[in-house]
Amino acid sequence: MRYHRGYLERYWKFLYSLDAFLFVVAIFYILSLVIEAGFVLTPQQKLILGYFNLFVLGISLLELLTKFALSSSKSYFFSDEYWDVVFTSLLSLVTLYVVYVHFFEKGLPFHPALLITPHELHLLLFRTVLLINVLIQFKEFNKIILGLKITPSQLLVGGFFLIIILGSLLLSLPHAATQKTSFIDALFTSTSATCVTGLITLQTGTHFSWLGQWILMGLMQIGGLGIMTLSAFMALLLMGRLGIEGRKIMTEAVEIKGQHQLYFLLKEIIVFTFIMEAIGTAVFTWRFYPLFNNFSKALYFGLFHSISGFNNAGFSLFADSLIGFQKDPYILITMSLLIILGGIGFLVIADLLNYVTADKKSHRLRHLSPQTKLVLGLTTALILGGTALIFFTENSGEFSKLPLPYQILNAFFMAVTPRTAGFNAVDIGLLSPATLLTVMMLMVIGGGSGSTAGGIKVNTLGVLMALLKTTVLARSKAVIFERTIPIFTIHKAIAVTFFAASLTTFGTLFILMHDNFPFIQTLFEIISAFNTVGLSMGITSQLSDFGKVVIIIMMYLGRIGPIAFVVALAKKEKEEVRIDYPEENIVVG
Repeated sequence: MRYHRGYLERYWKFLYSLDAFLFVVAIFYILSLVIEAGFVLTPQQKLILGYFNLFVLGISLLELLTKFALSSSKSYFFSDEYWDVVFTSLLSLVTLYVVYVHFFEKGLPFHPALLITPHELHLLLFRTVLLINVLIQFKEFNKIILGLKITPSQLLVGGFFLIIILGSLLLSLPHAATQKTSFIDALFTSTSATCVTGLITLQTGTHFSWLGQWILMGLMQIGGLGIMTLSAFMALLLMGRLGIEGRKIMTEAVEIKGQHQLYFLLKEIIVFTFIMEAIGTAVFTWRFYPLFNNFSKALYFGLFHSISGFNNAGFSLFADSLIGFQKDPYILITMSLLIILGGIGFLVIADLLNYVTADKKSHRLRHLSPQTKLVLGLTTALILGGTALIFFTENSGEFSKLPLPYQILNAFFMAVTPRTAGFNAVDIGLLSPATLLTVMMLMVIGGGSGSTAGGIKVNTLGVLMALLKTTVLARSKAVIFERTIPIFTIHKAIAVTFFAASLTTFGTLFILMHDNFPFIQTLFEIISAFNTVGLSMGITSQLSDFGKVVIIIMMYLGRIGPIAFVVALAKKEKEEVRIDYPEENIVVG
Protein backbone atom coordinates (compact mmCIF):
# COMPACT_ATOMS: atom_id res chain seq x y z
CA MET A 1 0.00 0.00 0.00
CA ARG A 2 1.41 3.36 -1.06
CA TYR A 3 2.52 5.79 1.66
CA HIS A 4 2.28 9.58 1.40
CA ARG A 5 3.75 11.35 -1.61
CA GLY A 6 7.44 12.20 -1.64
CA TYR A 7 8.80 9.00 -0.03
CA LEU A 8 10.74 6.29 -1.82
CA GLU A 9 9.16 2.84 -1.84
CA ARG A 10 11.96 1.31 0.23
CA TYR A 11 10.91 3.52 3.18
CA TRP A 12 7.18 2.73 3.09
CA LYS A 13 7.28 -0.29 5.40
CA PHE A 14 9.39 1.58 7.96
CA LEU A 15 7.13 4.65 7.84
CA TYR A 16 3.99 2.55 8.32
CA SER A 17 5.66 0.85 11.29
CA LEU A 18 6.60 4.25 12.69
CA ASP A 19 3.00 5.48 12.39
CA ALA A 20 1.71 2.32 14.07
CA PHE A 21 4.23 2.71 16.90
CA LEU A 22 3.25 6.34 17.45
CA PHE A 23 -0.42 5.38 17.44
CA VAL A 24 0.27 2.86 20.23
CA VAL A 25 2.26 5.49 22.14
CA ALA A 26 -0.69 7.88 21.79
CA ILE A 27 -3.05 5.28 23.24
CA PHE A 28 -0.72 4.67 26.20
CA TYR A 29 -0.42 8.42 26.75
CA ILE A 30 -4.21 8.74 26.95
CA LEU A 31 -4.23 5.85 29.44
CA SER A 32 -1.59 7.65 31.49
CA LEU A 33 -3.87 10.70 31.64
CA VAL A 34 -6.67 8.45 32.88
CA ILE A 35 -4.43 7.08 35.61
CA GLU A 36 -3.30 10.60 36.51
CA ALA A 37 -6.85 11.91 36.80
CA GLY A 38 -8.49 8.87 38.32
CA PHE A 39 -6.10 7.73 41.05
CA VAL A 40 -4.16 9.13 43.99
CA LEU A 41 -0.53 8.68 42.89
CA THR A 42 2.58 8.04 44.99
CA PRO A 43 5.74 10.14 44.35
CA GLN A 44 7.33 7.15 42.60
CA GLN A 45 4.32 6.75 40.27
CA LYS A 46 4.41 10.47 39.48
CA LEU A 47 8.10 10.16 38.63
CA ILE A 48 7.42 7.30 36.19
CA LEU A 49 4.60 9.22 34.48
CA GLY A 50 6.83 12.31 34.33
CA TYR A 51 9.55 10.39 32.50
CA PHE A 52 6.92 8.97 30.15
CA ASN A 53 5.85 12.53 29.26
CA LEU A 54 9.47 13.38 28.44
CA PHE A 55 9.69 10.23 26.32
CA VAL A 56 6.57 11.25 24.37
CA LEU A 57 8.08 14.71 23.84
CA GLY A 58 11.27 13.19 22.45
CA ILE A 59 9.52 10.67 20.20
CA SER A 60 7.23 13.41 18.80
CA LEU A 61 10.19 15.56 17.80
CA LEU A 62 12.15 12.56 16.47
CA GLU A 63 9.23 11.41 14.29
CA LEU A 64 9.00 14.70 12.42
CA LEU A 65 12.77 14.97 11.94
CA THR A 66 12.90 11.36 10.65
CA LYS A 67 10.13 11.91 8.11
CA PHE A 68 11.72 15.18 7.01
CA ALA A 69 15.05 13.46 6.47
CA LEU A 70 13.52 10.55 4.51
CA SER A 71 11.30 12.75 2.32
CA SER A 72 12.59 13.22 -1.22
CA SER A 73 10.22 16.13 -1.84
CA LYS A 74 10.08 18.75 0.91
CA SER A 75 7.06 20.46 -0.67
CA TYR A 76 5.08 17.22 -0.47
CA PHE A 77 6.32 16.74 3.10
CA PHE A 78 5.04 20.13 4.27
CA SER A 79 1.76 19.54 2.42
CA ASP A 80 1.04 16.03 3.71
CA GLU A 81 2.41 16.54 7.22
CA TYR A 82 1.06 20.08 7.63
CA TRP A 83 -0.60 19.64 11.03
CA ASP A 84 2.28 17.58 12.38
CA VAL A 85 4.69 20.33 11.37
CA VAL A 86 2.54 23.09 12.88
CA PHE A 87 1.92 21.46 16.26
CA THR A 88 5.36 19.86 16.62
CA SER A 89 6.93 23.24 15.90
CA LEU A 90 4.60 24.77 18.48
CA LEU A 91 5.60 22.05 20.95
CA SER A 92 9.27 22.86 20.35
CA LEU A 93 8.70 26.57 20.97
CA VAL A 94 6.64 25.88 24.10
CA THR A 95 9.35 23.54 25.40
CA LEU A 96 11.98 26.26 24.96
CA TYR A 97 9.65 28.76 26.67
CA VAL A 98 9.11 26.35 29.60
CA VAL A 99 12.87 25.81 29.98
CA TYR A 100 13.46 29.58 30.02
CA VAL A 101 10.68 30.33 32.54
CA HIS A 102 11.41 27.38 34.83
CA PHE A 103 15.20 27.59 35.03
CA PHE A 104 16.12 31.21 34.22
CA GLU A 105 13.12 33.37 35.12
CA LYS A 106 11.91 31.51 38.23
CA GLY A 107 15.12 29.65 39.07
CA LEU A 108 13.23 26.50 40.06
CA PRO A 109 14.75 23.01 40.22
CA PHE A 110 13.32 20.52 37.72
CA HIS A 111 11.96 17.10 38.54
CA PRO A 112 9.93 14.95 36.07
CA ALA A 113 7.21 14.47 38.70
CA LEU A 114 6.45 18.21 38.49
CA LEU A 115 4.84 17.55 35.07
CA ILE A 116 2.10 15.45 36.67
CA THR A 117 -0.98 17.46 37.73
CA PRO A 118 1.09 20.65 37.31
CA HIS A 119 0.28 23.77 39.30
CA GLU A 120 2.65 26.10 37.46
CA LEU A 121 1.08 27.80 34.43
CA HIS A 122 4.05 27.19 32.11
CA LEU A 123 4.05 23.45 32.89
CA LEU A 124 0.30 23.28 32.31
CA LEU A 125 0.83 24.97 28.92
CA PHE A 126 3.45 22.35 28.04
CA ARG A 127 1.11 19.46 28.96
CA THR A 128 -1.71 20.96 26.90
CA VAL A 129 0.39 21.34 23.74
CA LEU A 130 1.87 17.87 24.24
CA LEU A 131 -1.65 16.41 24.49
CA ILE A 132 -2.63 18.12 21.21
CA ASN A 133 0.41 16.57 19.52
CA VAL A 134 -0.59 13.15 20.82
CA LEU A 135 -4.17 13.55 19.60
CA ILE A 136 -2.85 14.38 16.13
CA GLN A 137 -1.67 10.77 15.90
CA PHE A 138 -5.29 9.61 15.86
CA LYS A 139 -5.58 10.92 12.33
CA GLU A 140 -4.22 7.49 11.36
CA PHE A 141 -7.31 5.80 12.87
CA ASN A 142 -9.13 5.55 9.54
CA LYS A 143 -6.04 4.07 7.88
CA ILE A 144 -5.89 1.37 10.57
CA ILE A 145 -9.59 0.63 10.16
CA LEU A 146 -9.16 0.23 6.41
CA GLY A 147 -6.16 -2.03 6.97
CA LEU A 148 -8.29 -4.34 9.12
CA LYS A 149 -10.80 -4.64 6.24
CA ILE A 150 -13.85 -4.58 8.48
CA THR A 151 -17.36 -3.73 7.33
CA PRO A 152 -19.35 -0.70 8.58
CA SER A 153 -21.66 -3.03 10.53
CA GLN A 154 -18.72 -4.73 12.24
CA LEU A 155 -17.22 -1.32 13.00
CA LEU A 156 -20.51 -0.19 14.52
CA VAL A 157 -20.90 -3.29 16.70
CA GLY A 158 -17.26 -3.52 17.75
CA GLY A 159 -16.71 0.21 18.10
CA PHE A 160 -19.64 0.75 20.44
CA PHE A 161 -18.64 -2.31 22.46
CA LEU A 162 -15.09 -1.03 22.97
CA ILE A 163 -16.29 2.47 23.87
CA ILE A 164 -18.74 1.00 26.41
CA ILE A 165 -16.01 -1.11 28.05
CA LEU A 166 -13.61 1.85 28.12
CA GLY A 167 -16.33 4.06 29.60
CA SER A 168 -17.04 1.44 32.26
CA LEU A 169 -13.39 1.38 33.30
CA LEU A 170 -13.25 5.17 33.41
CA LEU A 171 -16.42 5.45 35.50
CA SER A 172 -14.97 2.86 37.91
CA LEU A 173 -12.03 5.13 38.72
CA PRO A 174 -11.92 6.34 42.35
CA HIS A 175 -11.90 10.01 41.30
CA ALA A 176 -14.85 9.56 38.92
CA ALA A 177 -17.37 9.20 41.74
CA THR A 178 -18.01 10.46 45.25
CA GLN A 179 -18.23 6.86 46.48
CA LYS A 180 -17.26 3.43 45.17
CA THR A 181 -19.00 2.38 41.95
CA SER A 182 -19.56 -1.32 41.31
CA PHE A 183 -18.49 -2.52 37.87
CA ILE A 184 -22.05 -3.59 36.94
CA ASP A 185 -23.33 -0.07 37.70
CA ALA A 186 -20.40 1.48 35.83
CA LEU A 187 -21.12 -0.81 32.87
CA PHE A 188 -24.83 0.05 33.02
CA THR A 189 -24.15 3.79 33.13
CA SER A 190 -21.51 3.63 30.37
CA THR A 191 -23.87 1.65 28.12
CA SER A 192 -26.71 4.06 28.83
CA ALA A 193 -24.52 7.07 27.97
CA THR A 194 -22.84 5.57 24.89
CA CYS A 195 -26.17 4.28 23.57
CA VAL A 196 -27.69 7.70 24.45
CA THR A 197 -30.45 6.12 26.52
CA GLY A 198 -30.54 7.85 29.91
CA LEU A 199 -31.60 5.01 32.21
CA ILE A 200 -29.64 5.23 35.48
CA THR A 201 -29.05 3.10 38.54
CA LEU A 202 -27.04 5.87 40.24
CA GLN A 203 -27.86 9.58 40.54
CA THR A 204 -25.76 11.40 37.93
CA GLY A 205 -25.61 14.70 39.80
CA THR A 206 -24.63 13.35 43.23
CA HIS A 207 -22.89 9.99 42.78
CA PHE A 208 -20.47 11.02 40.02
CA SER A 209 -17.80 13.67 40.49
CA TRP A 210 -17.06 16.36 37.93
CA LEU A 211 -14.61 13.94 36.28
CA GLY A 212 -17.29 11.25 36.04
CA GLN A 213 -19.76 13.74 34.62
CA TRP A 214 -17.25 14.90 31.99
CA ILE A 215 -16.69 11.25 31.06
CA LEU A 216 -20.46 10.88 30.64
CA MET A 217 -20.56 13.97 28.39
CA GLY A 218 -17.82 12.48 26.24
CA LEU A 219 -19.64 9.15 25.98
CA MET A 220 -22.90 10.90 25.06
CA GLN A 221 -21.20 12.94 22.35
CA ILE A 222 -19.43 9.90 20.89
CA GLY A 223 -22.59 7.81 21.08
CA GLY A 224 -24.77 10.50 19.53
CA LEU A 225 -22.55 11.49 16.62
CA GLY A 226 -21.12 8.01 16.05
CA ILE A 227 -17.58 6.69 16.17
CA MET A 228 -16.98 6.65 12.41
CA THR A 229 -18.42 10.13 11.94
CA LEU A 230 -16.03 11.64 14.47
CA SER A 231 -12.94 9.76 13.27
CA ALA A 232 -13.66 10.53 9.61
CA PHE A 233 -14.14 14.22 10.42
CA MET A 234 -10.78 14.25 12.22
CA ALA A 235 -9.18 12.71 9.14
CA LEU A 236 -10.76 15.34 6.91
CA LEU A 237 -9.73 18.13 9.26
CA LEU A 238 -6.14 17.01 9.68
CA MET A 239 -5.41 15.31 6.36
CA GLY A 240 -7.97 16.68 3.92
CA ARG A 241 -8.76 13.26 2.50
CA LEU A 242 -10.14 9.81 3.32
CA GLY A 243 -9.19 7.76 0.32
CA ILE A 244 -11.49 5.72 -1.89
CA GLU A 245 -12.02 2.87 0.59
CA GLY A 246 -12.54 5.30 3.46
CA ARG A 247 -15.21 7.17 1.51
CA LYS A 248 -16.89 3.87 0.68
CA ILE A 249 -17.12 2.84 4.34
CA MET A 250 -18.33 6.28 5.44
CA THR A 251 -20.94 6.35 2.67
CA GLU A 252 -22.45 3.18 4.10
CA ALA A 253 -21.99 4.26 7.71
CA VAL A 254 -23.93 7.52 7.39
CA GLU A 255 -26.37 6.12 4.82
CA ILE A 256 -25.90 8.56 1.96
CA LYS A 257 -26.37 7.82 -1.71
CA GLY A 258 -23.18 9.20 -3.17
CA GLN A 259 -19.59 9.55 -2.02
CA HIS A 260 -19.42 13.04 -3.51
CA GLN A 261 -21.73 14.25 -0.70
CA LEU A 262 -19.49 12.94 2.06
CA TYR A 263 -17.12 15.82 2.73
CA PHE A 264 -19.89 18.39 2.74
CA LEU A 265 -22.15 16.25 4.94
CA LEU A 266 -19.53 15.43 7.57
CA LYS A 267 -18.61 19.06 8.05
CA GLU A 268 -22.27 20.05 8.24
CA ILE A 269 -22.97 17.37 10.85
CA ILE A 270 -20.14 18.48 13.15
CA VAL A 271 -20.67 22.22 12.73
CA PHE A 272 -24.45 21.99 13.13
CA THR A 273 -24.09 19.82 16.23
CA PHE A 274 -21.77 22.23 18.01
CA ILE A 275 -23.79 25.29 17.01
CA MET A 276 -27.02 23.78 18.36
CA GLU A 277 -25.30 22.64 21.55
CA ALA A 278 -23.80 26.11 22.00
CA ILE A 279 -27.21 27.76 21.61
CA GLY A 280 -28.76 25.27 24.03
CA THR A 281 -25.95 25.88 26.52
CA ALA A 282 -26.53 29.64 26.35
CA VAL A 283 -30.29 29.36 26.99
CA PHE A 284 -29.91 26.82 29.79
CA THR A 285 -27.15 28.87 31.45
CA TRP A 286 -29.45 31.91 31.40
CA ARG A 287 -32.27 29.95 33.05
CA PHE A 288 -30.06 28.08 35.55
CA TYR A 289 -28.17 31.16 36.78
CA PRO A 290 -30.96 32.43 39.11
CA LEU A 291 -31.16 28.92 40.56
CA PHE A 292 -27.46 28.70 41.50
CA ASN A 293 -26.44 32.38 41.55
CA ASN A 294 -23.11 31.10 40.23
CA PHE A 295 -22.23 31.60 36.57
CA SER A 296 -19.65 28.78 36.36
CA LYS A 297 -22.05 26.23 37.83
CA ALA A 298 -24.92 27.48 35.64
CA LEU A 299 -22.68 27.22 32.54
CA TYR A 300 -21.59 23.70 33.49
CA PHE A 301 -25.16 22.53 34.05
CA GLY A 302 -26.20 24.24 30.81
CA LEU A 303 -23.48 22.51 28.79
CA PHE A 304 -24.27 19.10 30.29
CA HIS A 305 -28.00 19.32 29.58
CA SER A 306 -27.46 20.76 26.09
CA ILE A 307 -25.18 17.87 25.10
CA SER A 308 -27.56 15.40 26.69
CA GLY A 309 -30.56 16.96 24.95
CA PHE A 310 -29.20 17.24 21.41
CA ASN A 311 -27.79 13.71 21.54
CA ASN A 312 -31.14 12.46 22.86
CA ALA A 313 -29.35 10.99 25.88
CA GLY A 314 -31.74 11.95 28.69
CA PHE A 315 -29.10 12.31 31.42
CA SER A 316 -29.76 15.09 33.92
CA LEU A 317 -27.79 16.49 36.85
CA PHE A 318 -31.07 17.11 38.67
CA ALA A 319 -32.42 14.20 40.74
CA ASP A 320 -35.95 14.67 39.36
CA SER A 321 -34.88 15.28 35.74
CA LEU A 322 -36.79 18.40 34.59
CA ILE A 323 -39.81 18.13 36.92
CA GLY A 324 -38.61 21.27 38.70
CA PHE A 325 -38.93 23.18 35.40
CA GLN A 326 -42.40 22.03 34.33
CA LYS A 327 -43.56 25.67 34.45
CA ASP A 328 -40.52 27.05 32.60
CA PRO A 329 -41.36 27.28 28.87
CA TYR A 330 -37.82 28.41 27.99
CA ILE A 331 -36.27 25.23 29.39
CA LEU A 332 -38.90 22.83 28.04
CA ILE A 333 -39.20 24.39 24.56
CA THR A 334 -35.41 24.71 24.14
CA MET A 335 -34.93 21.11 25.23
CA SER A 336 -37.73 19.99 22.89
CA LEU A 337 -36.09 21.75 19.93
CA LEU A 338 -32.72 20.16 20.73
CA ILE A 339 -34.36 16.74 20.92
CA ILE A 340 -36.25 17.23 17.64
CA LEU A 341 -33.20 18.55 15.75
CA GLY A 342 -31.01 15.76 17.08
CA GLY A 343 -33.67 13.17 16.32
CA ILE A 344 -34.78 13.90 12.76
CA GLY A 345 -31.49 12.76 11.21
CA PHE A 346 -28.41 14.49 9.86
CA LEU A 347 -29.36 13.79 6.24
CA VAL A 348 -32.65 15.59 6.75
CA ILE A 349 -30.87 18.55 8.34
CA ALA A 350 -28.37 18.69 5.46
CA ASP A 351 -31.22 18.56 2.94
CA LEU A 352 -33.02 21.39 4.75
CA LEU A 353 -29.86 23.50 4.79
CA ASN A 354 -29.39 22.84 1.08
CA TYR A 355 -33.01 23.84 0.45
CA VAL A 356 -32.70 27.07 2.44
CA THR A 357 -29.36 28.15 0.94
CA ALA A 358 -30.12 27.22 -2.70
CA ASP A 359 -31.20 30.03 -5.01
CA LYS A 360 -32.07 30.53 -8.65
CA LYS A 361 -28.46 31.25 -9.63
CA SER A 362 -27.15 28.19 -7.79
CA HIS A 363 -26.51 24.92 -9.61
CA ARG A 364 -28.25 23.11 -6.75
CA LEU A 365 -31.92 22.31 -7.22
CA ARG A 366 -34.31 23.85 -4.72
CA HIS A 367 -36.31 20.84 -3.58
CA LEU A 368 -36.60 18.45 -0.66
CA SER A 369 -35.95 14.75 -1.03
CA PRO A 370 -38.81 12.27 -0.46
CA GLN A 371 -37.02 11.03 2.68
CA THR A 372 -36.93 14.57 4.12
CA LYS A 373 -40.61 15.09 3.36
CA LEU A 374 -41.47 11.74 4.92
CA VAL A 375 -39.47 12.35 8.11
CA LEU A 376 -40.72 15.92 8.57
CA GLY A 377 -44.31 14.96 7.84
CA LEU A 378 -44.43 11.99 10.18
CA THR A 379 -42.45 13.80 12.90
CA THR A 380 -44.93 16.68 12.83
CA ALA A 381 -47.91 14.31 12.86
CA LEU A 382 -46.49 12.28 15.75
CA ILE A 383 -45.70 15.35 17.83
CA LEU A 384 -49.10 17.00 17.24
CA GLY A 385 -51.01 13.75 17.59
CA GLY A 386 -49.00 12.75 20.66
CA THR A 387 -49.56 16.15 22.26
CA ALA A 388 -53.31 15.91 21.74
CA LEU A 389 -53.51 12.32 23.03
CA ILE A 390 -51.40 12.98 26.12
CA PHE A 391 -53.30 16.19 26.88
CA PHE A 392 -56.70 14.49 26.75
CA THR A 393 -55.61 11.32 28.56
CA GLU A 394 -53.81 13.15 31.36
CA ASN A 395 -55.70 16.42 31.86
CA SER A 396 -57.66 14.85 34.70
CA GLY A 397 -54.55 13.16 36.13
CA GLU A 398 -51.08 14.63 36.67
CA PHE A 399 -51.80 17.65 34.46
CA SER A 400 -54.81 18.64 36.59
CA LYS A 401 -52.37 20.26 39.04
CA LEU A 402 -51.21 22.68 36.32
CA PRO A 403 -52.88 25.71 34.67
CA LEU A 404 -54.13 25.09 31.10
CA PRO A 405 -51.15 26.72 29.28
CA TYR A 406 -48.72 24.56 31.25
CA GLN A 407 -50.83 21.47 30.61
CA ILE A 408 -50.44 22.05 26.87
CA LEU A 409 -46.72 22.81 27.30
CA ASN A 410 -46.08 19.61 29.27
CA ALA A 411 -48.23 17.54 26.90
CA PHE A 412 -46.08 18.84 24.03
CA PHE A 413 -42.88 18.05 25.95
CA MET A 414 -44.14 14.56 26.78
CA ALA A 415 -44.89 13.97 23.09
CA VAL A 416 -41.35 14.99 22.11
CA THR A 417 -39.17 13.39 24.77
CA PRO A 418 -40.17 9.71 24.19
CA ARG A 419 -38.60 10.00 20.70
CA THR A 420 -36.04 9.32 22.19
CA ALA A 421 -34.58 11.63 24.83
CA GLY A 422 -35.80 10.40 28.19
CA PHE A 423 -36.21 13.71 30.02
CA ASN A 424 -39.42 14.03 32.00
CA ALA A 425 -41.20 17.03 33.49
CA VAL A 426 -43.84 14.90 35.27
CA ASP A 427 -43.54 11.71 37.33
CA ILE A 428 -43.82 8.85 34.81
CA GLY A 429 -44.91 6.40 37.50
CA LEU A 430 -48.06 8.46 38.18
CA LEU A 431 -49.29 8.68 34.58
CA SER A 432 -52.58 7.05 33.56
CA PRO A 433 -52.53 3.72 31.63
CA ALA A 434 -53.76 5.49 28.47
CA THR A 435 -50.92 8.01 28.66
CA LEU A 436 -48.39 5.26 29.29
CA LEU A 437 -49.63 3.39 26.20
CA THR A 438 -49.28 6.58 24.13
CA VAL A 439 -45.76 7.13 25.43
CA MET A 440 -44.78 3.51 24.69
CA MET A 441 -46.04 3.82 21.10
CA LEU A 442 -43.97 6.98 20.64
CA MET A 443 -40.93 5.24 22.13
CA VAL A 444 -41.23 2.31 19.73
CA ILE A 445 -41.42 4.61 16.68
CA GLY A 446 -38.49 6.81 17.73
CA GLY A 447 -36.83 9.42 15.50
CA GLY A 448 -35.32 9.60 12.03
CA SER A 449 -32.77 7.24 10.49
CA GLY A 450 -29.18 8.42 10.72
CA SER A 451 -29.93 10.51 13.81
CA THR A 452 -29.08 10.36 17.51
CA ALA A 453 -32.53 8.85 18.20
CA GLY A 454 -33.54 5.21 18.64
CA GLY A 455 -36.72 3.25 17.91
CA ILE A 456 -37.63 1.52 14.69
CA LYS A 457 -37.47 5.03 13.13
CA VAL A 458 -40.13 7.13 11.43
CA ASN A 459 -38.61 6.16 8.07
CA THR A 460 -39.49 2.53 8.81
CA LEU A 461 -43.00 3.55 9.87
CA GLY A 462 -43.44 5.46 6.61
CA VAL A 463 -42.37 2.45 4.53
CA LEU A 464 -44.73 0.16 6.46
CA MET A 465 -47.59 2.62 5.95
CA ALA A 466 -46.85 2.71 2.22
CA LEU A 467 -46.82 -1.11 2.18
CA LEU A 468 -50.17 -1.20 4.00
CA LYS A 469 -51.67 1.23 1.51
CA THR A 470 -50.32 -0.87 -1.37
CA THR A 471 -51.82 -4.04 0.11
CA VAL A 472 -55.24 -2.48 0.81
CA LEU A 473 -55.45 -0.98 -2.69
CA ALA A 474 -54.16 -4.23 -4.27
CA ARG A 475 -51.28 -2.47 -6.00
CA SER A 476 -48.00 -4.09 -6.97
CA LYS A 477 -45.57 -1.38 -5.80
CA ALA A 478 -45.22 0.77 -2.69
CA VAL A 479 -44.94 4.46 -3.54
CA ILE A 480 -43.97 7.45 -1.38
CA PHE A 481 -44.13 10.96 -2.85
CA GLU A 482 -44.21 9.59 -6.40
CA ARG A 483 -41.15 7.43 -5.79
CA THR A 484 -41.24 3.61 -5.86
CA ILE A 485 -39.80 1.98 -2.75
CA PRO A 486 -37.34 -0.86 -3.56
CA ILE A 487 -38.41 -4.30 -2.39
CA PHE A 488 -35.17 -4.58 -0.36
CA THR A 489 -36.14 -1.49 1.66
CA ILE A 490 -39.56 -2.98 2.36
CA HIS A 491 -37.99 -6.25 3.49
CA LYS A 492 -35.60 -4.33 5.74
CA ALA A 493 -38.46 -2.34 7.31
CA ILE A 494 -40.39 -5.54 8.06
CA ALA A 495 -37.28 -7.25 9.46
CA VAL A 496 -36.39 -4.29 11.71
CA THR A 497 -39.93 -4.19 13.12
CA PHE A 498 -40.02 -7.96 13.65
CA PHE A 499 -36.63 -8.00 15.37
CA ALA A 500 -37.64 -5.08 17.60
CA ALA A 501 -40.89 -6.80 18.62
CA SER A 502 -39.12 -10.11 19.24
CA LEU A 503 -36.32 -8.65 21.35
CA THR A 504 -38.78 -6.53 23.35
CA THR A 505 -40.90 -9.64 24.05
CA PHE A 506 -37.98 -11.78 25.19
CA GLY A 507 -36.42 -8.96 27.26
CA THR A 508 -39.73 -8.41 29.07
CA LEU A 509 -40.11 -12.14 29.64
CA PHE A 510 -36.62 -12.53 31.15
CA ILE A 511 -37.11 -9.72 33.68
CA LEU A 512 -40.63 -10.89 34.57
CA MET A 513 -39.27 -14.38 35.26
CA HIS A 514 -36.34 -13.21 37.38
CA ASP A 515 -37.18 -9.86 39.03
CA ASN A 516 -40.96 -10.25 39.27
CA PHE A 517 -41.89 -6.60 38.70
CA PRO A 518 -45.44 -5.67 37.56
CA PHE A 519 -46.01 -6.31 33.84
CA ILE A 520 -46.64 -2.69 32.77
CA GLN A 521 -43.56 -1.37 34.59
CA THR A 522 -41.39 -4.13 33.13
CA LEU A 523 -42.68 -3.69 29.58
CA PHE A 524 -42.22 0.09 29.84
CA GLU A 525 -38.63 -0.37 31.06
CA ILE A 526 -37.73 -2.78 28.25
CA ILE A 527 -39.31 -0.61 25.55
CA SER A 528 -37.47 2.40 26.95
CA ALA A 529 -34.15 0.52 27.01
CA PHE A 530 -34.35 -1.10 23.57
CA ASN A 531 -35.49 2.12 21.91
CA THR A 532 -32.78 4.09 23.81
CA VAL A 533 -35.28 6.46 25.43
CA GLY A 534 -34.43 6.51 29.13
CA LEU A 535 -37.86 7.06 30.66
CA SER A 536 -38.68 4.81 33.60
CA MET A 537 -41.57 4.14 35.95
CA GLY A 538 -39.07 3.90 38.80
CA ILE A 539 -37.78 0.32 38.75
CA THR A 540 -34.30 0.87 37.22
CA SER A 541 -32.46 1.30 40.51
CA GLN A 542 -34.28 -1.74 41.96
CA LEU A 543 -33.18 -4.16 39.23
CA SER A 544 -31.12 -7.19 40.20
CA ASP A 545 -27.72 -7.67 38.56
CA PHE A 546 -29.39 -10.08 36.11
CA GLY A 547 -32.04 -7.47 35.30
CA LYS A 548 -29.34 -4.84 34.76
CA VAL A 549 -27.52 -7.14 32.34
CA VAL A 550 -30.76 -7.67 30.38
CA ILE A 551 -31.28 -3.89 30.17
CA ILE A 552 -27.63 -3.39 29.13
CA ILE A 553 -28.05 -5.88 26.28
CA MET A 554 -31.32 -4.24 25.21
CA MET A 555 -29.76 -0.77 25.16
CA TYR A 556 -26.76 -2.03 23.17
CA LEU A 557 -28.83 -3.90 20.59
CA GLY A 558 -31.27 -1.02 20.34
CA ARG A 559 -28.50 1.48 19.58
CA ILE A 560 -26.54 -0.51 17.01
CA GLY A 561 -29.71 -1.96 15.46
CA PRO A 562 -30.65 -5.64 15.30
CA ILE A 563 -29.99 -5.84 11.56
CA ALA A 564 -26.49 -4.36 11.92
CA PHE A 565 -25.78 -6.82 14.71
CA VAL A 566 -26.81 -9.83 12.63
CA VAL A 567 -24.91 -8.62 9.55
CA ALA A 568 -21.77 -7.93 11.60
CA LEU A 569 -21.78 -11.47 12.95
CA ALA A 570 -21.74 -12.90 9.44
CA LYS A 571 -18.20 -13.89 8.42
CA LYS A 572 -18.58 -12.64 4.88
CA GLU A 573 -21.23 -11.76 2.39
CA LYS A 574 -22.34 -14.68 0.29
CA GLU A 575 -23.56 -14.26 -3.22
CA GLU A 576 -27.23 -15.05 -3.62
CA VAL A 577 -27.86 -18.22 -5.57
CA ARG A 578 -30.22 -17.37 -8.39
CA ILE A 579 -32.75 -20.19 -8.15
CA ASP A 580 -36.42 -19.54 -8.83
CA TYR A 581 -38.61 -21.98 -6.95
CA PRO A 582 -42.28 -22.66 -7.76
CA GLU A 583 -44.75 -20.29 -6.08
CA GLU A 584 -47.08 -21.46 -3.33
CA ASN A 585 -49.87 -19.41 -1.76
CA ILE A 586 -49.87 -19.40 2.06
CA VAL A 587 -53.11 -18.42 3.79
CA VAL A 588 -52.45 -15.38 6.03
CA GLY A 589 -54.69 -13.12 8.08
